[in-house]
Amino acid sequence: MPRRSWLGLAGAAVAAVAAVPASVAAALQAATIVPARVMKVGDQFGSLAPGKIADAVVIHGNPLADISALRRAGTTIKGGVLYDTRALYASAGVKAPPLA
Repeated sequence: MPRRSWLGLAGAAVAAVAAVPASVAAALQAATIVPARVMKVGDQFGSLAPGKIADAVVIHGNPLADISALRRAGTTIKGGVLYDTRALYASAGVKAPPLA
């Protein structure tokens, strides 16, 4: 079985949720702000806003228009440090999906 990154698995999960008749925005919220609110930490996590703690991924494309754009992460921001997502994939022995 090929190794997959957490980002690839998360993207696949969001894509699966988006496949049901609901909006893509709702699927993205189901993977971000909704769990933070359920865990009662929505004031600290789950969305990008001044004063919140956030890790982020820079996506090549618009996931609201094309949910598969989530597979095209170019930069990962973790703990305030920017990482080349393709290098992260390579360091884990995972083949990165194409950016375009």
